[in-house]
Amino acid sequence: MGKNKLKLIIFLIICSIIIISNYYVISNFEINKESNKNKDNKEISIDFLIKEDKAAKWHNNTIIKPETSLFEITQKMNKVDYFDLEYGKYIIAINGIKENKDTNQYWIWWKWNDELGWIQGNVGSDQFKINRNMTLAWTLIDTYKNEKP
Repeated sequence: MGKNKLKLIIFLIICSIIIISNYYVISNFEINKESNKNKDNKEISIDFLIKEDKAAKWHNNTIIKPETSLFEITQKMNKVDYFDLEYGKYIIAINGIKENKDTNQYWIWWKWNDELGWIQGNVGSDQFKINRNMTLAWTLIDTYKNEKP
């Protein structure tokens, strides 16, 4: 192989590295720019499921403001019947689908954990504030069974 061919190959390799590096930098700049745009607007995206025996409806990529309560989001996106208890809001029905005490079915909320899967909410939905991108769910389930969304 002649010196000129070797120089040409080295030149092409260096040009390729520069092009790939520039593409990487520009791509990351656009991703960070989009991420900062959401921070400036103080908005986050959540995935939200409403599930009962016969149907399940996902509300994916729902944009909300941080520190919004799960109850506020649920009420904004659905018709919610509830009453106030000492410990928070108690959901009776979502979109006209009511709890059924005879079959022990009640509305329970859940949050997704990448390591553990679905985790049942441990506070009232009006007390749970969303502060990062999350996947949440309401399910109408028999509380004696260990059913998850």
